[in-house]
Amino acid sequence: MSRLQIFRGALIAAFGLTVVSAFFGLPAQAQLAPNDANYNPPSYANAHRWGADFCRSVGQMPGLGDMVWVTALDGSTNMTVSHNATSVPVLVHAAGRYCNGWYSSSASGQYSSTNRRIGGTIGYPNTGGGNNFTAPPQRAILDINNIGTGTLRLEMYVRTLTFGPPLPSYESPNAISQLRITRLAPPNQWSVRGESYVNNITRSSGRQQGDPATTARPGDVLHWTHDLRNNGPNNMERDVDYLIGRTGFSGATNSNREPSGSRRGATGVLFVQLNNPTTQNGLRYQVRDADLGRNLCQRISWQDNAWNDPAWGRSDYACVNIPFDYNLWPRTNTSESRSIKKGVNQLRVSSSVMNFGGTRTQDQTRTMLTRFVLKEGDDDITGYQFRQEPADDAGCRYIRSLRSGAQCDQLRTNNGNDRQMFAAGADTPITGANPSYLDTSIEGLNLQFNDRLCYMTSVDRYNTANNQNGSWHHGAPLCFTVKLSPNAQVHGGDTYVGRSVMGSVGDTSATITTQRSRSEADGSIGSWMEFGAFAPNAITSASGAGLAGRQGSSNDITSSNQLTFSNTTQGRYGYFSTNSMGSAPNIISNFSSTTQIGGTSVDINGTGAGNYRLTGSVVRLTNGENMNASRVLYAPNSTVIIENNLTYEDREYSSFADLPQLVIVAENIIINESVSTIDAWLMASDRVVTCRPGSQSASTYPASYLLGVNGTNCRDQLKINGPVMAGQLHLYRVGPVDENYANIPAEVINLRPDAYLWAYGQSRNLNQGAAIKTTTITELPPRF
Repeated sequence: MSRLQIFRGALIAAFGLTVVSAFFGLPAQAQLAPNDANYNPPSYANAHRWGADFCRSVGQMPGLGDMVWVTALDGSTNMTVSHNATSVPVLVHAAGRYCNGWYSSSASGQYSSTNRRIGGTIGYPNTGGGNNFTAPPQRAILDINNIGTGTLRLEMYVRTLTFGPPLPSYESPNAISQLRITRLAPPNQWSVRGESYVNNITRSSGRQQGDPATTARPGDVLHWTHDLRNNGPNNMERDVDYLIGRTGFSGATNSNREPSGSRRGATGVLFVQLNNPTTQNGLRYQVRDADLGRNLCQRISWQDNAWNDPAWGRSDYACVNIPFDYNLWPRTNTSESRSIKKGVNQLRVSSSVMNFGGTRTQDQTRTMLTRFVLKEGDDDITGYQFRQEPADDAGCRYIRSLRSGAQCDQLRTNNGNDRQMFAAGADTPITGANPSYLDTSIEGLNLQFNDRLCYMTSVDRYNTANNQNGSWHHGAPLCFTVKLSPNAQVHGGDTYVGRSVMGSVGDTSATITTQRSRSEADGSIGSWMEFGAFAPNAITSASGAGLAGRQGSSNDITSSNQLTFSNTTQGRYGYFSTNSMGSAPNIISNFSSTTQIGGTSVDINGTGAGNYRLTGSVVRLTNGENMNASRVLYAPNSTVIIENNLTYEDREYSSFADLPQLVIVAENIIINESVSTIDAWLMASDRVVTCRPGSQSASTYPASYLLGVNGTNCRDQLKINGPVMAGQLHLYRVGPVDENYANIPAEVINLRPDAYLWAYGQSRNLNQGAAIKTTTITELPPRF
């Protein structure tokens, strides 16, 4: 077994100088000398005693008895070093005795070994023979590289040299010191890695990492998970502390460090897993409206970061961005007709902003309601335009950029403290407007026929990407067109709809709708029928035998409709039990038509009294004023165009038989624009059209009978004195367009007494003196 040896080599100089060398070896296992107890622990006193014993043993021959030993820096003979130490500092001590009065002025030594080296020099004091000497301790470095763990013992042996011929040497068999060096075993080596994840449960995002890992909206539920793993290479021999860090949350949530704890784990093992929101507080969170615009982040932190790193380690944040996501669309609507009729002074519109985004708006937002006029011939202004405009009248600036000089007003503007926030998915009225509708006066606008009065809602900062002041979204304009709303009145007779006429099929869904307005004299004007109204469906009536031009009439519409009969239990007026309206009287069956007239034109006054059959496909009636004889014109397959007024001679008549009447029976009856008075019975199996513009060719009828009717023509009132029966009655007259427009009906169908009297005369002639009998009498409201 090898052992560490310390010996002194002899080098004799001319002046008696002695060099003392120490050699150290480190054995795999320490070994003690037999008399180790006598000299352990080493000390200067032991060294001096040993030196004296040595001198005696050599017979007081000249020489040097010395001891060399090594200690820790604090003088102890036990040292503990770390597992990775490559050298240790030590103190080298030397002491002894000069034999037989030997004198040396000085001594020095270099201590070394081929295996381990101690650097340093020991100087001996100047003294006489027979005296003890003590060398001051010298600091040296001991190389302990490449030594395993455990406790090692360093043993030293001294070899001594006597002086004088023949220079014998002496080696002490005694171990004079030992140094125990304990190298600690290497610690377990490990490091910790942490991971943090987040999952938007509501949107099934799955576990995500990063900043941001995903996005969310208010109401979404988020779930964070965290774990710690021992990366090895060894098992952990101690616990690490861990906790959760948060940022971006409001209030005290950010300071919540739960879940937290202490734990260790084997190499490669997830020794911390935080994923149970039920038992581990703070891992699940429902996004609130207050979180908009924030990044909600969590991460796990731990201490120690590694076996040799006591600092805190941290995972990357797992963050959820809660972005604003709004998209504002301004809207304008109405519950009324899109037509502005004569006499209307107020319109009802609703102005609102619809947020199609997933969140509320980020900031309070400006809105405005703009009103402008488009003249006839102006192109429409399309909606949903985006424009940068910092001014408060952005709406009118936008309109005037498209229609220079356009009449424009800002009706509602939210440019001050009344700006609004808009909730996700909500259609919100703009501030200042009625929650449903806003009544706006249009008096003083001087609107003309076919002008369009438009309303446009606008909103600033209209979406997430355009959230700066002056980013306006102008909605689609809601436009009302100034239209003429003609009135029609039926005097002297009843009004039936839904009947079959001349073989046509009746319409059981037919309705009657009239509207009453008020004149400046507080009278009832507009459309009405003087006597009865009958329909197989609903009737919305302003007058049925009650309002016929009366002044100061009651607002109780029901009381004004005593002769109104609708065939629906939901109606407001009288109900009759059958859906059938029956058939219109087959008047033509009472007349025989023997004389035929061909061609495309008939001069009425050029024919005498009688019954005529017209054979042309389109027949024009001319020269029909001041008729003094009765005629029946029967054209069941023809379109008859009335080109002139048809009037009876204005004179006194002596009998029923003397009364003139004109009966027109055709497939279609078309009345020219220039015609103002028709004294005739009009019966059409298809259509009666009250106005044909002068620009229309006769050959276009009946296929395009609507062409050319645009409100700028057909402005003369038409009065028909006689009964009207038709499959369809097209009342196309506008009537005079002036300040009295609302008071003057465009068409008046007047069943005068002369038609009854003439029919009575025909009855007597046809039935050999049969009389008209009165069976009942009903008092009706007088008409003035």
